[in-house]
Amino acid sequence: MTRDERNKLNYNKTHKEIDGIEHKQCSKCKNWYPSSEEFFYKDKNNKSDGLKSECKICSIERSSKSIDNRREEYLAYLKNYYQETHDQQIEGFHQHRLDSLEEHKTYYADYQKKNPEYFKKYGEEQRQNHLHIISNKEWLNCKQYFNNRCAYCGMLLDQHWHWRKGKLILFDFCKDHAEFNGLRDLSNCIPACKSCNSHKWQSSIDEWYIESNPVFDTDRLNIIKTWLERDYLKYIINIDTEPPIPRERAEGKTREGKWYNLKDPADKATRKKRIVF
Repeated sequence: MTRDERNKLNYNKTHKEIDGIEHKQCSKCKNWYPSSEEFFYKDKNNKSDGLKSECKICSIERSSKSIDNRREEYLAYLKNYYQETHDQQIEGFHQHRLDSLEEHKTYYADYQKKNPEYFKKYGEEQRQNHLHIISNKEWLNCKQYFNNRCAYCGMLLDQHWHWRKGKLILFDFCKDHAEFNGLRDLSNCIPACKSCNSHKWQSSIDEWYIESNPVFDTDRLNIIKTWLERDYLKYIINIDTEPPIPRERAEGKTREGKWYNLKDPADKATRKKRIVF
C-alpha cells in the first residue's frame, strides 16, 4: 500500500458527512465535529485537511494539564520571554502607532462626535480619579523609597522613555492608585511606568500583581505592601502639623472625637479639612 493510499484510508476513517456537512472525529474524545477551524486548530504539517487531529476542547485541556505540571518552569519562561522581547515589543508598538496614526485620529474623532455625552462623563470621571493631593516633595520621597524604579516591573526612572509626537521623551513615572477608587494622597500612591500603569488600569494589586504576571517579583510585592501598610507615614507631609493620618482614620473612622475627611479631597484646603464633634 502506497503512502497516498494509507493517507486516504486514514482520512476516510476520521471524516464523514453528516447532514450535508463534512465532520471530523477527534482523536482523543472520539466526538464528531464540523471539519473547520471553529472546532480544530490549524496544523500546517497535516497535508490532508490542514487541521489538528484533536478538537480544540481536548487541546486546551491537554495544554492546561501540561502547564499545571510544570507551572514554575512555565512562569520562568514567560518572564524570560518578556524580558528578552520587551524592547522589541515596545518598538513594534510605537511603529504601529505611527503607521496608523491618521486612521486612529479619524476614527476617534468620528466616535467622539457620535457619543458626546459618554465622553463628557468619562472625562469627568478620569479627572477625578487622576487627581492627586501630593506635594512635589512627597512624590520625590515616594520615588526614592522605591529606588527610582517602577514599583511593579523595576524599570529605572532614567529608562522611562516614550514617543510623543514623533520625539523620544523621558517621562516621569505615573502616580498609580494602589486602589483605583481609593484615597488620592500618598497612602494610595505607587510609582509605576506607563506600561504597568496601563496594564493594571482599574485592577487592585491583589488582582493584577500575581505570579502569572510576567513582571511579578516577590521582593517588589513585599516592598509595596510595606509602603502601603505603614512606611508612607514617614514621608507624608501634614499641612496643619497634625500627626500622620493612618488609612483607617482617613476612610472615616474616629479617634479622640475627630474625623479626618480625606475621602474626596479636591485641593490642599480640603485635605486638611477636619470635622470636630
